[in-house]
Amino acid sequence: VAEAMAAGRAEVVSPGVALAAEIAARGAGLVVPAEPAALAGAIGALLDDGADRARRAAAGRALASARYSWDAAVDGSLALYRRLLEVRAQGGGVAWSPRAEME
Repeated sequence: VAEAMAAGRAEVVSPGVALAAEIAARGAGLVVPAEPAALAGAIGALLDDGADRARRAAAGRALASARYSWDAAVDGSLALYRRLLEVRAQGGGVAWSPRAEME
């Protein structure tokens, strides 16, 4: 899904897709029930409305660039390493988990 967004494609996904909430929030595509009629209807709607499709595609490309590009991955890794160094400097040990701070 992230690759399609990066390629400038509007998305049609079901709620079970990991990025569904973000796609809906950013207007990068349509989130519909995982049922053939709903999926077909959403695809048809995007095919029929080029302006909406282009707007959603641009939103998806922006989302992919901000969250899933190599630059974003490097920035996230550097932030994590900096946080680990802070915890270590404060005497933190193995009990600290970056996952716990993300939740």
